[in-house]
Amino acid sequence: VAFEPLVAITVLVTALAIGLDTTPAALRNVMRRRRTVVALLFTNGVVVPPTAVVLVNVFPVPGSDETGVVLCAICAGGPLGLKAAQLARGDLAWAVAIISLMTIMNVGTLPLWTSLLLTESMTARPADLLGAMVVIILLPMLAGVWYRRRRPARAGEMVPRFESVSSVTLALAVAAGLIAHFDQVWSTATSWTPVVVVILLGLAGTAGYFASGPSKAVRWVSTLVTMNRGTSIALLVASRSFADQGPVISTMIAFGILQTIIVLTVALVRRWHAAVAAPAA
Repeated sequence: VAFEPLVAITVLVTALAIGLDTTPAALRNVMRRRRTVVALLFTNGVVVPPTAVVLVNVFPVPGSDETGVVLCAICAGGPLGLKAAQLARGDLAWAVAIISLMTIMNVGTLPLWTSLLLTESMTARPADLLGAMVVIILLPMLAGVWYRRRRPARAGEMVPRFESVSSVTLALAVAAGLIAHFDQVWSTATSWTPVVVVILLGLAGTAGYFASGPSKAVRWVSTLVTMNRGTSIALLVASRSFADQGPVISTMIAFGILQTIIVLTVALVRRWHAAVAAPAA
């Protein structure tokens, strides 16, 4: 019962926090690298989703797991990318701006891809999803950007608080999902699905790396951001779009846990490598 409202709060508060953390200067700096921005958005919005479809058909993944993996792949720019960029000591302003653009992109690409790839298993119409994305993602984010322009100092103070709230509500939502669907989560964890997730994130991160410019700080941030899919958004969509949502949600919970381990591990390895290379430089 508590799962859906907790996920909705997580997504809304996350979108608001991203808006509060997005400065006009950062966006202008990002837009100076138009080719890189277009390449990253294309990679995340056009390349990754069909790649997931190919992988779930190549490997013997259960049917419900196929839907969960593909839906996670469709959703780009999860907020964990910000924490990973911080751990990797990458260009944090670039991470915030790119995730902001990916969040806006999701409003359009998510209904589009679900209508093309998941129509048979979904009960919600693409138009309904579009409306939900506008209300829960786009409007809170734009409200945060508007408030940042009016009161930048206050907005900066509010960001960590909203990030903490979203982390707590997401943890509660995952706990509620685990309690309700533990057997299904365990079944997913012991199938071919984790192998598919590892390959998908590896391919996504590699594509994000080569889609970026020559700056190492930007390249590694782009890698981490592209590896990290928006599982909280995917969970929100699943909670509203499937008659039998339990198997899909359990797949996404397993996806999110494995993704967190992989992305943060890559970020820490990058941080260690940068620290080792610094004295030599």
